[in-house]
Amino acid sequence: MFNAIAESKSVGVNSTSLTAYIPSILQYLRTAAPDAKFSITPGNSIDLYQQVIDGDIDAAIMMMPFGDIPKSLQYWILREEPLAVICHKSVHSTAKKILSQNPYIRYDPRCWGGKIAESYVQAEAITLEPIFDLDSLEIITQLVADNVGVSVIPYWFALDKFKNDINIITIPHKKYQRRIVAISAYHPQQPHLLNLFIDSLRT
Repeated sequence: MFNAIAESKSVGVNSTSLTAYIPSILQYLRTAAPDAKFSITPGNSIDLYQQVIDGDIDAAIMMMPFGDIPKSLQYWILREEPLAVICHKSVHSTAKKILSQNPYIRYDPRCWGGKIAESYVQAEAITLEPIFDLDSLEIITQLVADNVGVSVIPYWFALDKFKNDINIITIPHKKYQRRIVAISAYHPQQPHLLNLFIDSLRT
């Protein structure tokens, strides 16, 4: 067992990864390093990425950034999520017709995941007037399940829990995938704790 007395690590996590990864990570770390202190900082991927670059947090679970990642950082791919068109269970049609014929709940294009969804809508030449712009996959999915509207979002980890209430049409093109990664400094100040953190994700 690794003795991590007086050592701590700050980990940033985007909203959809909190319940997906953090409970099992903390359980693993509690056994592997009971004296280590891990501080969990929720946030959106854009802010978390900058905090990792600035050294304000040690690591983050977040969406894969666009463009080249600085050589000072390292990352591990945790999950690849295709894009999906979602609608209420009562709605049946093609993806394009579903989007063009129903109220549209837009995944906020100011966030990275929302940019991917927006690029799909533009590539398909679908003209839409959003009724909401939201940066929360949980709220978007719940609104669709309540038949408020339809949306285009990544196939996030809890989407299957809504299958009794929604229809899901996956978009197969890899260019629209969202990758969830763990990212940290290439030479962290506390490599043993980082290794434990990565081991917990693999386990």
